[in-house]
Amino acid sequence: MEDVLDNNKIKESLQQQINQIVEDNEKQYNELISYIENEKKQIEILKNKTKEKKISINRITHEIEANTVLVTELKESVMEEEKKLDEFPKLIDEINERLNLILKNFDSSKLEYNTVKLHKDYIESEWKKKLETLYNLLGFEIILQDDKIVIEFYNIQMSDPQKKYRATVTLHNGTYEAIETAPRLNKFEDYVNSLNKGMPFTTFCCLLRKSFKELK
Repeated sequence: MEDVLDNNKIKESLQQQINQIVEDNEKQYNELISYIENEKKQIEILKNKTKEKKISINRITHEIEANTVLVTELKESVMEEEKKLDEFPKLIDEINERLNLILKNFDSSKLEYNTVKLHKDYIESEWKKKLETLYNLLGFEIILQDDKIVIEFYNIQMSDPQKKYRATVTLHNGTYEAIETAPRLNKFEDYVNSLNKGMPFTTFCCLLRKSFKELK
């Protein structure tokens, strides 16, 4: 009888131990599952942050590319205008030579003095005309407004030199897009298409200016 009781106690004790082991295993399993779920959430958060960073990097890269293209175009435009300005030092030398020639033959007589003055006035007049020509040639300004490039011209009409003429384009991934002109130019989109095909930016501006001048 005592042996039977001892066996029952042993069984009961073993069952309790088994139950405790199962309970401990279930607890560890649940903790492991909770840990894995939390890690999954953290991984998703990192994925989303990485995706946002990639989007931000791509946006910044596109902006840098657009600005690089614009700076290159502006540099080419400046170089073209500098070439046109090369003739003005030659003009200054010519004026100085003529003035020196007149001064060499100058004496105290009123007639010769008046002759020199007339020549000087003529030279100054010619120089002012050249400066006005240069002013008309360079009579435009490039304005950056957000993602738009506004090319503003003046000195188009002699009757109203302060009147502004505008052409607006955008630049996306190295490609120009026509937005509007004020006043309207029928060939504006054709000019922008030519610009995208490799036409120099300076030539593009010259065509716009010429078209504005031809408006009535």
